[in-house]
Amino acid sequence: MKITSEELITKIRSQISVYQHNVESDNKARRYNINDRAEAFTVPLFKLIFGWDELVNLNNIQENMPGVDLGDYKNRVAVQVSSETTIAKVKDSLQQFVANEYFHVFDRLVIFMIQRKQKSYSETTTNKISSGKLDFNPKRDIIDLSDLLKFIKELSLENLKVVLEMFEDETGFVDTAIHRGIQEDPAVQFSAQHTPPYEKGFLNLIEIGFPDNIYIADWNFTKKELGTRVRNDRKLVQEALSQQGHKFAVDWVTFEKQVICFHDLSDEFLPLANIVDQGTVTCLSTAEFFGNPAYKLKFVELLQRCLQQKLFHLGIHWQHKEKEYIFVPIDGETSRSIEWKEQQMGTRTVYKQIADLKDKTKVYCHEHFAFETRFYELAASWFIAVKPDWFYSSNGYNRAGYAIEDKRNYKKRMETNQSVSTHVRFIQSFMGTNDPENTNQLRLFSQTTTRPRIYEFLWIKSRQELGGLPRLADNLWRGKSQANTWLEDPLFSQAEEE
Repeated sequence: MKITSEELITKIRSQISVYQHNVESDNKARRYNINDRAEAFTVPLFKLIFGWDELVNLNNIQENMPGVDLGDYKNRVAVQVSSETTIAKVKDSLQQFVANEYFHVFDRLVIFMIQRKQKSYSETTTNKISSGKLDFNPKRDIIDLSDLLKFIKELSLENLKVVLEMFEDETGFVDTAIHRGIQEDPAVQFSAQHTPPYEKGFLNLIEIGFPDNIYIADWNFTKKELGTRVRNDRKLVQEALSQQGHKFAVDWVTFEKQVICFHDLSDEFLPLANIVDQGTVTCLSTAEFFGNPAYKLKFVELLQRCLQQKLFHLGIHWQHKEKEYIFVPIDGETSRSIEWKEQQMGTRTVYKQIADLKDKTKVYCHEHFAFETRFYELAASWFIAVKPDWFYSSNGYNRAGYAIEDKRNYKKRMETNQSVSTHVRFIQSFMGTNDPENTNQLRLFSQTTTRPRIYEFLWIKSRQELGGLPRLADNLWRGKSQANTWLEDPLFSQAEEE
């Protein structure tokens, strides 16, 4: 069964939404790497879509070239890639273009916004700046990712596949259902002249489960009735709950003035049931829900909210600025260790205070074991991709100053291939502690004799294993040995000695 152009365009539209969401989230968290990568991402994308085959990154020719980022001298078009969408940014780009007299080599300036652009921009203002030296039309020359769709629709089937792969590589969000109709070439084989030693490998993908049914209902309130200036839909729902004297957990989402969750919204004892129209409560098959492209991203958001709620009861908190989960201290403890069992018992320190080198009565920073997550649908199953990390805070939650970033990089640099694999296995084991069917799980909280609260809406299944992989020796890819570099950092030398 071959994939159709309509299906590819639908998937590209979803990818664009994911990309815009990632840009918005990273910029709010003041993580700007995605903005830097956008220039490199835009070059091949625009070459394919617009046929600007000699488009290059001008910043590779002259660092921080003012006013423009990309240029095609043959087609005489320049491109400014920006995450800012204000008229002030447009004015600045035009002023730089005119002041540097780029109009001698470029006939057109395109301002490409990687976040959603404003509804309109003043043509009077832009004409005044361009002063007849540049034919700049805001409706034509200010574009965002959504505008690209009308050009993408004109591409051939093969080029649509290429565009989809570009976005998948950039966002990391891959819907493998799209590839089911693409035929693999059976002639393509992997081979090696000499057979290397093999070993088992574990992907950082952990299969998850969730309820078969999902609930949707319309709000029973309006913003005007609440008497608030809040615009964010999620905050509006929280305000509606608050005005009725209720609070609720985080495992729900909103979409088009609806509440969506795994909780039964017809349950009169559920706080959320008080702020929805009971006549609109609908129970849907979960597979039917996420199978609808319009709801796919909302389902991913719901899974993330459910994971956040599940991990909160395990002493793992969502660090919203860094977009990762961190292990936190419990009951004011200065360090936190967890016993876990795979083939044998082990103890892992997931949080500790690091004393100041000059005054050991003071805390220099807090070290947290941490991890990032992403959700993927692969062959009709859902997985969490886990990326182990370390986080350093000033007070047990807020990020420490940027000076500590070198310590984090050092810590990660010292980790071997095996230690990262162990991190993933530990995370999988610990996340399954409060699964509904895992009643025989080792009690991982040494400070309590009771299991943590069971979480019913997301549970952990198997970790993905691969066999027959060429063995990767740590000492061949890590460069410096641990023995030679460990003494370079007195902070962590001290921590290990203690």
